[in-house]
Order: sequence, then C-alpha cells, then structure tokens
Amino acid sequence: MKYEWKKQDKALYLPAVEPAILTVPAFPYFMLQGEGNPNSEAFADAVGVLYSPGLRGKDAAQKRSST
Repeated sequence: MKYEWKKQDKALYLPAVEPAILTVPAFPYFMLQGEGNPNSEAFADAVGVLYSPGLRGKDAAQKRSST
C-alpha cells in the first residue's frame, strides 16, 4: 500500500496555524556523505548508486500492494 505522507503525518509536513515545536520520529533514509562540487562526475555516480535500491524498494512495495 502506498504511504500517504500528507495524510499520515500532517503535523510534520503541513503548515500549522500557530507555530509549534515538533518531535520528529526517526525515519529510515539513504544519505550521501562527502564534499565538493555537486556537478562533478563523482557526485553523479553516487546519486546513481542510490537510484538502484530506491527503485527496487518502490517496485517491491507496488508488488505487495497489488497482491
């Protein structure tokens, strides 16, 4: 099933009427670590590496929701 973040986590992502301090839960994520020019070939290669597991995860989630 698709995760509807706008519906599930409204307090985190949508603007509130009044300013408030939020406690943000831990979320799993991928991260690139380093420094330098984001227009470099090294950065492009690193971002390309992130696409592969991200797309596999998306495909797996779609297959689970369709069964």
